[in-house]
Amino acid sequence: MNEEIVFHDLECGAYRADLELWRELADEFGDPVVDLGAGTGRVTLDLAAAGHDVIAVDIDPVLLAELARRAELLPVQTVTADVREVRLDVRVPLVVVPMQTVQLLGGKDGRDALFASMRDCLAPGGVFAAAIAEDVEPYSADAMVPFEVAEHDGVRFESDPFAIEADGDAYILHHARVVQEADGSRRAAHRQTRLDRLDADTLEREGAGHGFTVLPRRWIAQTDEHVGSAVVMLGA
Repeated sequence: MNEEIVFHDLECGAYRADLELWRELADEFGDPVVDLGAGTGRVTLDLAAAGHDVIAVDIDPVLLAELARRAELLPVQTVTADVREVRLDVRVPLVVVPMQTVQLLGGKDGRDALFASMRDCLAPGGVFAAAIAEDVEPYSADAMVPFEVAEHDGVRFESDPFAIEADGDAYILHHARVVQEADGSRRAAHRQTRLDRLDADTLEREGAGHGFTVLPRRWIAQTDEHVGSAVVMLGA
């Protein structure tokens, strides 16, 4: 299996605490639902299995191809695009942005581009719902943090989130990715992800500046493995 797909699934695929909320929003606001940063389909496939039409958007065509393969006959459309530059053929009633994707856009300029794009995607009365992590706790490389493991065709894959450090207006998430081949040889790579520091008040204020109406927030509870999230709700 493609290594990029395996590591994406290891690092994102097991999270389920938010799925009930996205289903509730889809039931409330209707179809089609746009899933921004869809990856291999963690949220998209759950919504589609519940009977919703979903447009899955991601910048990575490899991940989207795997999503399409997994979807089979489910009502899923894929769109390869940067979430800051999405253009759709239809206007939709709901856009969801799970797993802090809105904090991966390189600061306010990236979020401004996203909001401009969403103004063109949402139908009148449509809703933009974005999960953000406000309470990120830095930790050092000597912290005891569980790592994720998968095995495919005798090859072992490990993803170790070994540190989070504060860096000005962002956090840097450090992952070690290790591949152990069937012959016992190992290779490792260090991956860094920059997560913007962002709170719900700020995101709501920025959205209002683009003409969105601030709606009551929703919440995703903390789990043993993941921080809780505020879900900012903005109406078009």
